Amino acid sequence: MFELSRWDAQQLARGLGWFSLAVGLVEVIAPGRISAAIGFNKPEHQKLVRGYGAREVASGATLLIKPDNAGGAWGRVGGDVLDLATLAAARPIGRQRIGFAVAIAAVLGALVVDVICAKELTRQAA
Repeated sequence: MFELSRWDAQQLARGLGWFSLAVGLVEVIAPGRISAAIGFNKPEHQKLVRGYGAREVASGATLLIKPDNAGGAWGRVGGDVLDLATLAAARPIGRQRIGFAVAIAAVLGALVVDVICAKELTRQAA
């Protein structure tokens, strides 16, 4: 396993904070486009996506305000797990399967980086 310097871990946390803000704002502003792309075709799915966007914005703000606090990074890990569970319940059809696969891959990639960041910030705090 590798270790990041304190500065590198905080830079990673800041980067994840900006990423969360960007993703969250898109989810809040355009939930219909996102939900349609991944096969969530019911009106309540748009509300769910918007709610998840609000969670992302909050996670991003937390990481930007306190990039040395592992809590914000662990919050992103929890959000990633929730996103994966929600996606697992989806039943995409036709062209939506591509968007669904991209969404799964993106969340899995984010989960890996989030776990690395959270573990490193936790290690440094100990």
